[in-house]
Amino acid sequence: MLRLFGCAMIFSGGAAAAALHARASLREVEVLGAMCHVLGCMESEIRLNRTPLPRLLLKLSLQSEGELRYFLQTVGKEAAGDRFTVALWRQACGQLPLGNYERGLMEELGDKLSGDEESLCRALHLTREQLLAAYDEHRRTRREKERRNAAVCLSASAFIMILLL
Repeated sequence: MLRLFGCAMIFSGGAAAAALHARASLREVEVLGAMCHVLGCMESEIRLNRTPLPRLLLKLSLQSEGELRYFLQTVGKEAAGDRFTVALWRQACGQLPLGNYERGLMEELGDKLSGDEESLCRALHLTREQLLAAYDEHRRTRREKERRNAAVCLSASAFIMILLL
């Protein structure tokens, strides 16, 4: 009876690990899509209304949620107080649930935020296009990765159950 209970616990742990991987994958895709939207809004606001960056970041934070909202608020408040640095941008990017490639793109964007309007809009557009390509790729392959992760987690738990029996 005790072995059966242990097997059930191990199997439920494998299922929980698979569910956590799936949720993290979905969250990454959601944040990536929201970031693409935010960058598009930033580009149009700067180009059309010439909105200052600190005010724009705080405005966009009100329209966002979760980690993206925290990111925009953190960077926007620091920029409003004239304490904006590339290091702060990079540190805030590190808190976003993005992959290494996407995080690298966002960190590179921080290097270009201090330029003139035209170079800033060009950098926003280029980064948005690259993030959109990554977003499409993640969306397309997410289900396959989730199935693969679930198979690995459940197989590992089944292997451990076999060893225990």
